[in-house]
Amino acid sequence: FSKAFVCGQDGACTKTSKTDAEYLYGVGPVYLATVADWHKIASTWWEFVPRVHEQYPHLLAEMYALTMAVADLQIPFTLFSSYMITGTNVGSPTEGWSWIDDIVTDETNPVPQACHVIETEKP
Repeated sequence: FSKAFVCGQDGACTKTSKTDAEYLYGVGPVYLATVADWHKIASTWWEFVPRVHEQYPHLLAEMYALTMAVADLQIPFTLFSSYMITGTNVGSPTEGWSWIDDIVTDETNPVPQACHVIETEKP
């Protein structure tokens, strides 16, 4: 992406290092923020989506616009990966399977239910 096209020639996101982009801004949902931060994030995100989509007209363009918006606003995320549970075959040590394995279940305490939906782009 041309970060200057998305964030402006002197935008803060143009100065974001690769390491900071990966560890502070390049995260996926679930996102938590204060109402005041969400107002700033949403406004900037809305502004950036068409610029990102112009360069990358594919699925996840809106996600890239979000990460560029928070980088430009310098509102870093804190990553909590242990809340993510995908598939038992993933083998990631950061997923929350150990929490699930520790749950004692019976008729009065059933296994928690969850649903994770991913949209896919069809050719």
